[in-house]
Amino acid sequence: MNSRLLELTKFNTTKNDLKLELSHLLNSRSGIKQFTSALRILNKIKDRKLLNREITTIANLIFLRDFTEVYSEQYKDFLSKMNMCVGYYEIPRLLQNDQYEQAALMALQEFEELAKNEYLEKGKLAYSLNFFNILKEASKRNDTIVILQLLEVLSKYNLCTEPNYSHILAGALASKNTTILVKLFENIRSMQLTDTTWECYADAMLLANEKEKVLMVIPKIQSVAVKNAVCLKLISSYGFEECLLMLEGLSNDNTIKLPKFEELPTSLRSIQELNDYANIEEKLLTLQKVEVEDIKKIAIFSILSSIDNVDCHPGSTVFFLNGLGMNRSLLTKEHKDIVFHQISKFPCKLLGLKFLTYFKSLGLQITAENYLHLMRCQCFGREIDTLFYILVKVLEDFKALPLGIKTFLTQINELVDDSRLREILQNGSSMSIADIKTYLNYDFLERNLEVERERGKDDHEIIDGFTNYNYEADIKLVDFLNL
Repeated sequence: MNSRLLELTKFNTTKNDLKLELSHLLNSRSGIKQFTSALRILNKIKDRKLLNREITTIANLIFLRDFTEVYSEQYKDFLSKMNMCVGYYEIPRLLQNDQYEQAALMALQEFEELAKNEYLEKGKLAYSLNFFNILKEASKRNDTIVILQLLEVLSKYNLCTEPNYSHILAGALASKNTTILVKLFENIRSMQLTDTTWECYADAMLLANEKEKVLMVIPKIQSVAVKNAVCLKLISSYGFEECLLMLEGLSNDNTIKLPKFEELPTSLRSIQELNDYANIEEKLLTLQKVEVEDIKKIAIFSILSSIDNVDCHPGSTVFFLNGLGMNRSLLTKEHKDIVFHQISKFPCKLLGLKFLTYFKSLGLQITAENYLHLMRCQCFGREIDTLFYILVKVLEDFKALPLGIKTFLTQINELVDDSRLREILQNGSSMSIADIKTYLNYDFLERNLEVERERGKDDHEIIDGFTNYNYEADIKLVDFLNL
């Protein structure tokens, strides 16, 4: 018994001596002598039992200083001869030499083999094989395959911590790696992340068409503004009907604050193919399914602004307004402004005048900007009598010409030789409205607004920036629009 105790004491003393000698070398100046001395000490070892991870860890640090590879190879031969795992040394050496791919492959292979030992602590094993350093490098390189392989192993043994997941998440968001981001979902759901991070994650999930995940992310967002932004991006990724019904649902459960018209996503203000009345009919049917009036107003804005923004013909506007039926009572100032903006781009003089009557009948105030747009559409063709009709309406509403309108009329006056316009611009401020009406023969203008002979007159050349006028097309739209 005493002899065995003596032998064990001697054994431990030898181990400690080895550790002290190698530690001394590690702390000494690096160079060839350091490597040769370390090899000499190690090659004296004949019994593998004298080696442990503590001793080889010190030896690993010594030989990682060998950039010639000569002594490094001799050290690896020693490890192999003693049946020690070479990977503990080779993996950090490969990383040090910027041989990341080989390091990652070896780490995964070594872990798979060594993990078969059920007594080996898997966390220490992953750390010793530089899993987490490789994971950082893989994230930096946006290496999807290696990240997924490492995550699979680490997740299996519950070895990945929140900081690890946060690091991977940051890298995947920066590189927009949707494959990694989808994989991370279950791991990050319980984490406390910033609203900005959740928004970026939601954007990536939309890109990956993982809309259900976006819905699950939304409750994690604290900021009302950020939550609204994410909700709007989500709903705008659906078709028109699904978009409105989802908006209604999210609004009803107080997930989203209804957006202002100007906050609507571009996709909802640029719906395509609305020159096709069948497509407008579909949107009108969808409108009937919406119960909340404010969402109906959003839907109306979406359609009208799309018609305007994608330069559809005014016939689409007329068809849509007719189809509103009782919902025309929901039309607002913003809807009216869109219609007048659109009409300014087309030679629809008489339709513009009917829009004036249409919106006044709904009790909506006609602004100076509305009148300006209305004046623009009167300048198509070769006569501008209807422009003077609107000019009188402006004076009746505003008593004097608003600056924007006066500027526009001045520009037109420079392009058209019309004594009436010139006289009003020069002396109109000193004339009463009654005098101006008399001067313009206003009663005749008003009685003959829709007379083809009057609208087809050839008083001047077509004004620069405008095109010809087609009476038949215009009057057809006038008859089409229901008051």
